[in-house]
Amino acid sequence: MKKPLSFLPTFKSHNIALLIVSLLFGVVVYTVNIRRSVKEYQSYQQRKQDINRASNATANIRQYQAQLVSLQQTTLRPYDREFLLERLTGFCRKNNILVKTFPAAKRVVENGTAIINNTIEVEGRYQDIAALVYSIEQEDKLGAVSSLKFFSEKDRRTKALRLKARMVIRNLEL
Repeated sequence: MKKPLSFLPTFKSHNIALLIVSLLFGVVVYTVNIRRSVKEYQSYQQRKQDINRASNATANIRQYQAQLVSLQQTTLRPYDREFLLERLTGFCRKNNILVKTFPAAKRVVENGTAIINNTIEVEGRYQDIAALVYSIEQEDKLGAVSSLKFFSEKDRRTKALRLKARMVIRNLEL
């Protein structure tokens, strides 16, 4: 058996030393060159995305402005008692709902914001009352229904059960 050309006694130790040296060489090459190249490539990709966003900026601005206009149109309306009563009675006439009570609104100030609470009692079928609540909140944006309680009462004259609902509609006072 011939001695290896290195200062190590066996081929096995020579191969282990060669492996360790090549790993150290790989780590040095990675830290010096490859890591910097990877960072530059990532920076290049980021700049490329920024350029694409900048080229689409005017279209995005128009889209955001259209969204803003639609959001401003769909926000809750400021409190107007006559408008609220007009919309409620119009919907109730179409859907055979009877407005039982519509007392004066209560004004509450929370965190410097004036909130108007309207308590309304209606009588009718469940589907019609649910449609009324949906119309108040989603279609007409008359306010936010913060409380809704269904209950039934027996009419003393006709001895029939009547479904009623008491709801609290909240509005902001501007």
